Amino acid sequence: MLTKKITPIILFCFLFLPIIGFSQTPSQDTILTDKKIILEDSIDFFASTTIFQKIKQDSFYEVILKTDFDSLIKNKKISKDHYPGTILFKNGEGKQFKMKVKIEPRGRSRRRVCSSMPPLKIDFPKKALKELGLFPGCDKLKLVTNCNDTEDSDQVLMKEYWIYNLYNQITPNSFQVFPVKITYVNANNADEKIERFAFFIESNEELELRLKGKATAGFGTTPAQIETNSYHNTVLFQYMIGNLDWDIRVQRNIKLIQPSVGGKPILVPYDFDFSGLVKAPHARLNPDYGQKNIEERFPQGKFSNKASLLSTAKAFSKLEKEGFRCYMSCAILDKSVKKKMNKYLTSFFRILKDKSYLQELFLAEG
Repeated sequence: MLTKKITPIILFCFLFLPIIGFSQTPSQDTILTDKKIILEDSIDFFASTTIFQKIKQDSFYEVILKTDFDSLIKNKKISKDHYPGTILFKNGEGKQFKMKVKIEPRGRSRRRVCSSMPPLKIDFPKKALKELGLFPGCDKLKLVTNCNDTEDSDQVLMKEYWIYNLYNQITPNSFQVFPVKITYVNANNADEKIERFAFFIESNEELELRLKGKATAGFGTTPAQIETNSYHNTVLFQYMIGNLDWDIRVQRNIKLIQPSVGGKPILVPYDFDFSGLVKAPHARLNPDYGQKNIEERFPQGKFSNKASLLSTAKAFSKLEKEGFRCYMSCAILDKSVKKKMNKYLTSFFRILKDKSYLQELFLAEG
């Protein structure tokens, strides 16, 4: 059953967000040189707008989601059901649109540990998307929710949201996100509602089309089989935020996107709630590294040579003062939370300045 109490919070950090993320134009390293190999759906995608792009471009920061939350939450750990519901998007200019959708709990660990609201997947009808003039091929969106109804749940959620934006600063080969203030309404009792923050993540299909590639199953993948820059960026970024909850060998919390033009697959990380920077209450320590505190950092990957390591470190250092402090504009994050985030990131940049220690951490032996 949903909690009735609603805590109103003004969306300052949404309304004054820096322009983060990227347009539909791919980066130079993913631009196709032979147009004949572009699939038809790719052509349609770049000539169209997706549901994710629409809510982002038109600033639909307010959402009302209605379904049978009694059953969804009760069965969240085992359910594979799709619950019928409606979703209403509103923006500050008075524009709004509403759709019938299908809703399902998603995720592996979070759907088990989230006592309040599990992560959700919203399935939009392709016909309704077409009627709105939207691209029907990206008809599903992932919604990251407040998980547990605790005092700091909004803070935890917003920290993870900003981590996605931090990685956006490094490369367009990354998942784009969009924050919303969402009201969950119980279809069994319209008076039962809860207002929280959440954020949408672009679909896997949209990521593939935007990067002009296709997700590939790569169990047992080694670093040598991955596009070098994306691997280096991921290794150093995960160390920066203190995240050990990823593994290329079993494809845990990463996507491998095989470019249509060939070459090695691009590594795209996601799901950062176990990181030291987020420090979620449900985060688990990684016993493989003897981790004793969730904020402890361990390098989970190596650079093959000094030049690559120093080049990647230099690119990160350039973002220290501005790009990697983008969350400072967010009024929802408490000052104390920002201070702790700053302190944690500052400790990382101290390591970047110590080239000898940096090489000791990240250079492969021999």
